[in-house]
Amino acid sequence: MAESSVRHSSESKRYIGGLLRGWKKPGDVITLLMIMNGDVVQKALAQLSGPTFVPVAFSFGWVVYSIQAFSSVIGTGRLMPAAPDVESIVVNVGSGHSRPNRSWILGRLLRDWDYDPTIEQGLYVTVLDAVSRSKVVQEIYDKYDRPLLPGQADDIELAEASGGLQITRPGSGLKDYYMSGLTKAQSTIFHVQAWWKILLLDKGSVWIFAWPVIGLQFCIACVPLMTHNDASTLIITAVGTLLAIWHGALPRWKEEKQCCRNNTRQNFCLLEGNGAAHIMVVCGNGAGLNFEDLAGGRVPRKRYTILWTSVLSLLSVGLLITIAREEGQTWFLKMVGGLGIFQNIVVAGSPRPASALGFYLKKRTAFYRAKVRDALRQADLEVPGVGGALRPIYFPGKATNSDDEAFGSAGSGRDQQHEQGLEHNQTATTGTEMEEATSSGRAGGESGNVGVGSRRTHGGDGD
Repeated sequence: MAESSVRHSSESKRYIGGLLRGWKKPGDVITLLMIMNGDVVQKALAQLSGPTFVPVAFSFGWVVYSIQAFSSVIGTGRLMPAAPDVESIVVNVGSGHSRPNRSWILGRLLRDWDYDPTIEQGLYVTVLDAVSRSKVVQEIYDKYDRPLLPGQADDIELAEASGGLQITRPGSGLKDYYMSGLTKAQSTIFHVQAWWKILLLDKGSVWIFAWPVIGLQFCIACVPLMTHNDASTLIITAVGTLLAIWHGALPRWKEEKQCCRNNTRQNFCLLEGNGAAHIMVVCGNGAGLNFEDLAGGRVPRKRYTILWTSVLSLLSVGLLITIAREEGQTWFLKMVGGLGIFQNIVVAGSPRPASALGFYLKKRTAFYRAKVRDALRQADLEVPGVGGALRPIYFPGKATNSDDEAFGSAGSGRDQQHEQGLEHNQTATTGTEMEEATSSGRAGGESGNVGVGSRRTHGGDGD
């Protein structure tokens, strides 16, 4: 009995000692974590990619993502996620044609647009105008740097304000800042504010949030160097961050996200399909992206992408081997990876402004109607043709008299054109058969046997 209890006690001590050693140096755990969460990394890159420097932090999951990216590029030729988060369709207002959406950024545009998601019935419609980026930027600078025009001195009242001189236009209630009367320091502050708004316009707050996280990772990685003279954590963090930025800097990302014709004048509707509670109507105005091209998901293959992804996957595997052999202060490396995966999750799931996705849109109007038919009627008044284009989506089947009244005969007109096209095809087919019958009859005059056979054949077809 005594020997048995001693043996059990020693085994328990060894077991507990092994657990404690695992908590002191969790190198194997880090190795396992490095091959997880590849999908999160891909969506984080898809969110922020486009510019040259993409601040996606080094984290657990980069190794498996690198291998998945290499395999995907060889197979489908894509780096972007294969399917959008939100299943949706794109409808061309002019032609009435609809197609399923295969674009990831169009799905995110529909998901992230601000509207009331608690709508249980009816329809919410947002009408947007596409504008050029230069126009939006100019409006921002005009807001913060608007000189006083000649002849306006008698029409305005100048008053001291906290930010400088303030302009009040009598009767309008509008207030603006008069930059020409500010000091150089005040003018600089206003220009910095304009620059900040443009940065938020193009990048979004998620892009800005990523840089402090990366800086905090390097601060954590420097602690073992200062306390234990161990630079391995800092080196691994630096190499992993460089590989992550290299992944995001591939020009393939931007090519896939905006593989479409630009400056279109066509109007499009973006919605989830029949029963959708929200419709986005986007008017091209000669400045927008072609939503039909984006929804088609056509992306040309590029050989250089295969080369770069293969190099990055090999380097990532080499980094994994290095981490597996790491026996230093691995807890700090675990903190770096945990902070990075937190940033990746936040970036992958956070909503982004349309401009950060490449869509510069200005809201024209937005409205809600308790009945879908009333909402489509109002949308058709705002953008002619929308009601007729969306009628087959929400009300499948042939247009009725009530549809003619609701949509201003736009939907029925499209149905009439379709029916006229079918009648034209039938008429053309009948004319062709008559010509063939006439020619067969003439041939029968020259050769009786052939003529009889031909007449019997046409008689059989007529039956």
